[in-house]
Amino acid sequence: MQGTPKMVKDRFVIQASTLIITVIFVTTASAELVTFTDRDAFDATGGTSSVIDFETTALDVVSSGDTISGVTFAYDFGGVSLAVDDQFDTTSGLRYLATDDGGVLQDGDDLNFSFLPAAGFGLFVVSADPLLDGDVTLTSGLVTAALEASSVQQTLADGSSVWFMGLRSDDAETITSVVLETHGGGGSFLYNVDDVVVVSAVAVPEPSSIMLLGLVTFALVRCRFRSSLKQKKDQ
Repeated sequence: MQGTPKMVKDRFVIQASTLIITVIFVTTASAELVTFTDRDAFDATGGTSSVIDFETTALDVVSSGDTISGVTFAYDFGGVSLAVDDQFDTTSGLRYLATDDGGVLQDGDDLNFSFLPAAGFGLFVVSADPLLDGDVTLTSGLVTAALEASSVQQTLADGSSVWFMGLRSDDAETITSVVLETHGGGGSFLYNVDDVVVVSAVAVPEPSSIMLLGLVTFALVRCRFRSSLKQKKDQ
């Protein structure tokens, strides 16, 4: 038994509505991470940014597990401690994140950052050495932002170059931890970190999804209405 035209039409309306709602739910619920190597492009994605520039940081030595402005730093440098220093030029102000061993980080000094759920995370890497593509990376989950040697953001007075790496969720606050890793083989370059930025976002409905649902619902109702009129004329 194949059913009457009305029964078929009802099943079609139910199935189509369920499919559209499911597609929209999956689209809005998923949150993919996007990588950035340009700070301006990262900032243009919106949200409220909180920047740690280390200028007013009370700590000179940052022990593993210490928290600065909501971001917890974890590391193991083999007896060397993370520190806030001011010996070299940096992106903003005078102070930056380094170590207590010469006022610099070196290849092999990897960092873990953890924080409350955020929509984005990024930072500047500063180095006087000629870094190569992928020498430094930022990773959250399965997504990695890699340093691009050609994407120098600025050149400082002492000749150091500045690079940016960032990760951004497309629609939700889903990032809670990020790992900074170096890949030069150990000790092949020196670097510092500054202007660590954490982005929060306010979730808003996606206009395109709402519009799509509205248009499809209207089309289905109109189709059903026309079918009903036709059936009455045929009776």
